[in-house]
This record gives sequence, structure tokens and C-alpha cells, in this order.
Amino acid sequence: EIIPVRNTIEKTGDVKRKKRTQEEIEAEARALEEAKRIQFTKEMNDSSKILNHLHDASIQCLLYLPPCQGRTTSQIWSGSSNGVICVWNLDGSLVETINAHTKQIFSMILVGDCVWTVSADEVIR
Repeated sequence: EIIPVRNTIEKTGDVKRKKRTQEEIEAEARALEEAKRIQFTKEMNDSSKILNHLHDASIQCLLYLPPCQGRTTSQIWSGSSNGVICVWNLDGSLVETINAHTKQIFSMILVGDCVWTVSADEVIR
């Protein structure tokens, strides 16, 4: 168990703990959120470097798909400027490519178990 540093000593059972002020609690919460944000950014940057290196056209949008009933691992779908969707495992290995559109893909969204895309070819799929 992680016990934060506290100002004054308070005895609870056999454990001595220091009391914290509300400001210290809030500062600790902010520090934890910042650490989470930094870790998330690092993971996304690492994945992005892999994906950019392996893509044939510029990536326009990304969609993260968590594990589900039919898929035991997470995936990242990338939509590119040439209308192709690439499906990736989180380690950067390509699962499949989908020739979804004839022009740039602007965005992708997961609705239920379907991925919908919007493209410059004026088609929603």
C-alpha cells in the first residue's frame, strides 16, 4: 500500500500516518493525472512511430478498439489520405488492409460492433 506523506502524525491501530491538507491531496491527484497523461502520450507516440513508418499514405485519423467478444486483443485502425484503412495490433503488426474509400478518410467511429467512416469521396460506410 502506498501511503502519501502527511503533515502531522495520527495513530490508527498500529500504523502511524501523517495527516494531509486538502491542498496536498489535490496536488497529489493532479500529479497522478499528469503521470497517467505522460504515460498515455508515450504509448501513443510509440505506436504512432510504428504506424507512420508502415503506412503508404499519410494517416488522417485513428480509432482504438478495445478487446471484445470476437477479438481478444486491442486494435488500432488507421484511416489514410488514399482511402485505405489499416488494422493493426498494438505491437505494430499489420492485421489487414481495407480499401474502404477512393479519397481521404476524415474520421472513424465505433458504434456498437460496427466501424463507420466518413470520407472526401462523399460516402459514409
